[in-house]
Amino acid sequence: MHENHLSAGEKTKARDILAAIRTLHTVEREQRPASDDELQVLRKFGGFGAVALSIFPDPQTGRFKDGWEDVGRELQSLLTPAEYDSAKRTTFSQFFTSPVVMGAMHQALSCLGVPATATVLEPGCGSGAFMTGPHHYIGVEQDSLSGRIARVLHPQADIRIENFRDTKLPLLDAVIGNVPFADVKLDFKGQKLALHDFFIAKSLDALKPGGVLAVVTSHFTLDKQNAATREQLAAQADFLGAIRLPSDAFKREGTAVVTDILFLRKRAPGQEPKHADPAWLETGPLNVEDATVAVNRYFLNHPEAVLGQWSRKDTLYGGEGFSVTSHGDLATQLRIAVSKLPRFEPTRVEAQRANPPPETNEKHQVNGVTHQVKASGHQVAPAFIPPPPLKHISEGSFFVHDGRIHQMEGGQSVPVVYGGGELWSNGALVGRRMGALIELRDLSRRVLQSQNEGWPETAREEARRNLNQAYDRFHSAYGPINKTTFSPGKDDGQIRRMPNLVKFREDPDAMLVMSLEEYDEATGKAEKAAIMRQDVVGPKPPVTRVTCAEDGLLVSLDHKGGIDLPYISTLYGKPEQAVVAELGDLIYRDPESKRWETADAYLSGNVRAKLVTAEKAGPEYTRNVTALRQVQPEDVLPGDIDANLGAPWIPASDIQAFAGELFGVPAESIKIGHLKKDALWSVEPDYLASNSVAATADFGTSRINGTALLEQTMNLKSPVIYDTVYHDGKEQRIVNTTETLAAKEKQRQIKDRFKAWIFADPDRTERLVRDYNDAFNNLRPRLFDGSHLEFPGISKAVTLRQHQVDGVWRCMTGGNTLLAHTVGAGKTMCMVASAMKMKQTGLVKKPLCVVPNHMLEQFTREWLQLYPNARILTATKEDFTKDRRKFLTAKIATGDWDGIIVTHSGFEHMGMSAEFQADFLRGQIAEYESMLIDKASKGRNIIKTLEKQKANREEKLKSLLAEKKKDDGLVFDELGVDQIFYDECQAVKNAEVPTKMERVAGIPGGGSQRAFDFAMKAAYLDQRHPGHGLVGASGTPISNSMAEMYIMQRYFDPAGLRSRGIEHFDGWAATFGEVVEAMEISPDGATLKPRSRFAKFVNLPELVQMFRSFADVQTAEMLDLPRPKLEGGKPQTVACPMSDEQHAMQAKLVERYEKIRNERVDPRIDNALAITTDGRKLALDGRMLGAGGDFAESKVNALVGNVVRIWNKTEAARGTQMIFCDMGVHPNPFSVYDEIASKLADQGIPASQIAIMGDADTDAKKNALFEKVRQGTVRVLIGSTAKMGTGTNVQKRLVALHHLDAPWKPAEVEQREGRILRQGNTNEEVAIYRYVTEASFDAYMWQALETKARFIAQIMTGDCAVRKAEDVGGQELSYAEVKAIASGNPAVLTLAETDAELQRLAILRKNHHDEQYLARRNLKELPERIRSFTRRIESLTADIATLTAHEQDRVTVGNRTLSNADAVEALTARLERLPETVSETRTMPMGMYHGLAFGVILHHLGGMEAYLDGQVIRRTDLRGGGRALLNALDRLADGYALDRERCQQDKAVAEGQLWDYESRLGAVFRHGDYERQLMGLRDKLKAGLSEKAAESKEGEPTVIELDAQIKALRASNAVEAVARIGTKPPARAERPVTARIVRTKAEVHEPEAPVTPDAPQELAKPVDEDESDDAPGGNVIALPEPKPTAIQPPRHTQRITQRRRVSGNDQPSLFD
Repeated sequence: MHENHLSAGEKTKARDILAAIRTLHTVEREQRPASDDELQVLRKFGGFGAVALSIFPDPQTGRFKDGWEDVGRELQSLLTPAEYDSAKRTTFSQFFTSPVVMGAMHQALSCLGVPATATVLEPGCGSGAFMTGPHHYIGVEQDSLSGRIARVLHPQADIRIENFRDTKLPLLDAVIGNVPFADVKLDFKGQKLALHDFFIAKSLDALKPGGVLAVVTSHFTLDKQNAATREQLAAQADFLGAIRLPSDAFKREGTAVVTDILFLRKRAPGQEPKHADPAWLETGPLNVEDATVAVNRYFLNHPEAVLGQWSRKDTLYGGEGFSVTSHGDLATQLRIAVSKLPRFEPTRVEAQRANPPPETNEKHQVNGVTHQVKASGHQVAPAFIPPPPLKHISEGSFFVHDGRIHQMEGGQSVPVVYGGGELWSNGALVGRRMGALIELRDLSRRVLQSQNEGWPETAREEARRNLNQAYDRFHSAYGPINKTTFSPGKDDGQIRRMPNLVKFREDPDAMLVMSLEEYDEATGKAEKAAIMRQDVVGPKPPVTRVTCAEDGLLVSLDHKGGIDLPYISTLYGKPEQAVVAELGDLIYRDPESKRWETADAYLSGNVRAKLVTAEKAGPEYTRNVTALRQVQPEDVLPGDIDANLGAPWIPASDIQAFAGELFGVPAESIKIGHLKKDALWSVEPDYLASNSVAATADFGTSRINGTALLEQTMNLKSPVIYDTVYHDGKEQRIVNTTETLAAKEKQRQIKDRFKAWIFADPDRTERLVRDYNDAFNNLRPRLFDGSHLEFPGISKAVTLRQHQVDGVWRCMTGGNTLLAHTVGAGKTMCMVASAMKMKQTGLVKKPLCVVPNHMLEQFTREWLQLYPNARILTATKEDFTKDRRKFLTAKIATGDWDGIIVTHSGFEHMGMSAEFQADFLRGQIAEYESMLIDKASKGRNIIKTLEKQKANREEKLKSLLAEKKKDDGLVFDELGVDQIFYDECQAVKNAEVPTKMERVAGIPGGGSQRAFDFAMKAAYLDQRHPGHGLVGASGTPISNSMAEMYIMQRYFDPAGLRSRGIEHFDGWAATFGEVVEAMEISPDGATLKPRSRFAKFVNLPELVQMFRSFADVQTAEMLDLPRPKLEGGKPQTVACPMSDEQHAMQAKLVERYEKIRNERVDPRIDNALAITTDGRKLALDGRMLGAGGDFAESKVNALVGNVVRIWNKTEAARGTQMIFCDMGVHPNPFSVYDEIASKLADQGIPASQIAIMGDADTDAKKNALFEKVRQGTVRVLIGSTAKMGTGTNVQKRLVALHHLDAPWKPAEVEQREGRILRQGNTNEEVAIYRYVTEASFDAYMWQALETKARFIAQIMTGDCAVRKAEDVGGQELSYAEVKAIASGNPAVLTLAETDAELQRLAILRKNHHDEQYLARRNLKELPERIRSFTRRIESLTADIATLTAHEQDRVTVGNRTLSNADAVEALTARLERLPETVSETRTMPMGMYHGLAFGVILHHLGGMEAYLDGQVIRRTDLRGGGRALLNALDRLADGYALDRERCQQDKAVAEGQLWDYESRLGAVFRHGDYERQLMGLRDKLKAGLSEKAAESKEGEPTVIELDAQIKALRASNAVEAVARIGTKPPARAERPVTARIVRTKAEVHEPEAPVTPDAPQELAKPVDEDESDDAPGGNVIALPEPKPTAIQPPRHTQRITQRRRVSGNDQPSLFD
């Protein structure tokens, strides 16, 4: 029997929830069953859905609803933060079910044949309300609180507290419950289903044939017009019927929605469908109160199944919805409805276990000792007792229970049957062997656990010994684990069998067991893997002795990553004090961490914060203070700081002061809020501020207040003004362009005013400049010198260049590093040497290198060329196939590798542990929460809206997890990998970032699964060792946008972002960027449309400082690489004329652009990007667009002639050439590739020497082709940037590179040209050709590419003279650019830009005239309004005096003076005598109240008001009798003072407005002169460009001169001044300690070398002044460093070489 335990009132429900939580805590704390009284309390827990709006605070304000704070605070105190968040998450979906409905559903289950012994699922069970009767219940509940209550209420049930999406269900006999409803989409077998439909589909999937499902669900399951979900259900189950419940069925439970009880019965495979009504798959129209709604046809055919009346009243979702109003007793109606369902005989059910084998209270045998494992997971034993085995029994796993072998299938254990019989571990051969393999698996896991958890050495050895003994027993009984036999197969093939792994290969950990040995299939012999011999993740034996403190320091840096004085002391054999004294100013003690650091580390980084800390630390750190003061960066002055509104470093108090001045009100009138972590600003103006003229007119418009514009500006938002229109009866919002432009102009004025204001006050300027410099200009660069490094095992045939050695040292000691080395600088060697050196020195245990897919073989080969004896594991494409993936990940975990190499896609296959993923997702959701709050509606349902958005966000993030790609073997965080080297890390720049900026181009968007996966793994490594674990390599870390810098900072320097308060993208963007507003001509050609782009970057030197703190930048200019010279010193341009057909086609492109401007062309049919692409195709060859034939002077023919010429010229040396072309690959309609290859062959080049890159479609074919090009057997290679760019190392014989077309990005040009301009090219001089079709898109695109490339180079090299610059993005040409290109005259572009500027000015002039009109109108109206306020204030004052004077008077009703009680009675009688209706409004006087007349006013349309009448009449609504009337009079009397105060405030505002409007009346349009001058020049330019224009008259300016004049005029009237040139001196870095040590030792030990003509000239030079100065902070070098010579090693290296030779140490150095 279902009783209704839930209370009715909202506050009572909330108190019941709190009581239930307290009771739950008591029962759990005391670890006992609940008493009957406690069970009663727990049953009253009704979930949070019904009380969500009151018990939780408003997400925007953080305040509780009136009267609810005590309840809300108590809830917070009772729950942990995780439990509280979980409770909030249930608010939009957790509403409990009416007991009447539950009883009817259980009755239905019995009728439908569900037996008493059935296994029944309640999905989303809450506290388990449906769990009654003898059934065995399984409940799944995501909310921890509800699930734990369910466990106490139903101790016999299997309650799983987990996400229903992730749960593994056994076979079920029935499903009953109320599935959660929400517009959250979940993936089910590739289809996105609504939350309620997902629950039904997954539950139905787990039903046995004949199993029954009865659930309450949203009416949308049956009523939605898209029948895909119903069809999916119908494919498995018969529809037995449905009951539509009245909307108020769950009113007591806190919700009023239209719901259905749905009944389905699972069919056996192949069984014919038997639906109660096949029409249930369809919907039909139903007329409800003059509205047509879609309803499931089952209800149209069976109206008796609808337990109520269709209605349009009280619809939950409004609009076109409907409701079902009840009419009758619901229990009776349900009983009748259930009786009409079909009946089935009960089926026999064999009891089955629903869960895996219990993991608690079991006996586990570990190392031969049996331990009782308690539910808590703790074991009781003296000394060290190994913890319980890690849980590795998952789906598909085998395990032994009471001698019988079981396997997990569908979440339950099933006895394993093989060969017709069950397998027993002590039975026949297969069973015994299987049992032995299971033992090996468990012991292997145990060994890995012992090493991952850092058990004592004896315990680790014991675990390993047990594994060895088990392996030896297996080997002696059955042979090698991987024993392989071969037998003849079909077609002379072979059949390969592994008999020892029969059946066991189904175990998810089979590959782990297989990797325990190295098996040779040829010999049939096996050797034990490293895991059987040693700790595969343990440290290697350290260095044991050094001969001086400096060497000890270097060893400590090598082995420990820092200074470990006890370690150095042990190595050196001297006390720590002696070591410190000997090292002197090479080391400093950090007063904050109390750790010692090298001078170059301590005197670099954030030296401002370090100085503050040292000054506070006391006299013992005087040496630190002295050194740090000498290295403080030069302050950036206010004139060079761009202080933007919204920048997080500007305090809210300053913004408040600015707002006060801006709007002409006291600062207190405007409250400014700032959530720094979330980069969220809020503006709360009072009445005075929001109604000031400045807010409504000067800095606001009639459609948006200036205070709102201020808030939008600080949140980096651009205003968009919408109009609401009705089209075809539907409400639509369209952008009002004129009002939007006006608002953006006001926003621009606010920005300009702020820039003028912020540094106007000297005191404020001093404070803010200090704040800015302390936060952003606080870094001192650090130099890394690796000259002291030795590289054991490196090939003598290879010599690392100095920048590579320094890069290795940086990777070792500098934490996370981005090797931003130019193409051809040898990043691969630098990464390999870093990985090997860090592994050899024990800094890392297991380095993992991630390389582009096509680079795997080449990267492996280069590694072995550099380190021939290296032990590396290469994961090929085959290793990541489904059946070998687990084996690979097991090999990674168990092998002691020098390096592991995987591809980008292979790296994605490695998943993370469920626990880490969950934590990471929670962090991501929290990051987005403030953004969601900002975007959420302001309505009453903000909490539920917010939680729905968070749930949707979570689903999106889970899709980014790409779990289907992940392997279910060992997960990444169990592999032991502690260092990632990610080659070409620009592949992970497409990361999604939280931002409030909407409709703004140029910010990172979308987000790829690859980037998300990388971010998660980078975060994992950062947690384990903050600031370490990541090395990336990229020749083009910035290619599309400067915003990519933020992505790189998030990966490599998250702590740096956090410390400056800019970890949120919007905070970073407000500090270093600006949203640029541009106006474009709209499709109607007559108006402008706004376009916002995050395209301007400011404060660049400080941004670059932060970037360079982790980026090791090496450009071609800095390195002077030994690469060939470029013929002519630069790429050569080959200009080709256009054919007539191309001219005609180009004109058509302009016509297409005109069409999309002037007509509403569907962007899917034509758009600007499509026109730009066609323009590029046309420039390549007219035949790409079907124009004309083979034009003799085309680019293709010019290219062919040039290639043939060079081929003949270089035949003796077998010179090779590359042709890059990104278009014309395939013949649709014309293949440029085929045309080039054919023409080259026609002119004598053998076809075997011509290759097209796309034909090499496998890694093996690519490598074979590359080798042919290197050997000169293929001499012409044709391909695209994507196929032939990154990683194509064929430079050996390359003599020429041809750009047949222009790519989009500078990075692509660099990747192309990096194929030929790189080390390893044997030619002294090479040529690069760019083919350009005149008057086409080509020249324009090459010019744009050069501009972008120049900017990126400035950023990368740290050439920070420019403090602001435009961004480098954009992939389509504007109309003006197309027209300018087509005409061949750049002045056309100037004309178009001028027209757009004049349209903008015309709108601004219109707004100016509107403002003048409003000023005149207000000047007429305001005086009378002020007089009116004055009169009302006087009258109110008089009435207040009357009320005060008669305060003690009694109420007079008619002519009688009465007490309050008598007055109530008399007034009630009078009110009852009043007429119910009146034909017109009537005033009914009733008496006197404290000196003022009172009465009631009756309205002819119904309704009544009470009034008080004195000098003024005040009235209020009246409902009720005499008591209500007296209360209303009290309220009216109390309101006189407030009314007067409001009038006084309104009068003050009106007087201020009058003064403001008087001062503004007659103001001239401030852009008038500029507009007139620009219009005059525009007209002259237009005439000059006209085809009919005659020759220019003498004395009149030419078109070129007019073009220059317009540009000069626009520049002088531009809002932004030209970029300032900073005067800050270049940063200077501390000389590396490592270099100082070897130099000092060389000076002490080497004999004075005589200067001879043969001696190196550097040795004869005097020592530089700064080199001779060993004082702290005096060892400085200006950055960037001088270019090193190509051959000579650094001076200190020569000296150390001489020292070794003099001292008789013949150990070779790197440069010997």
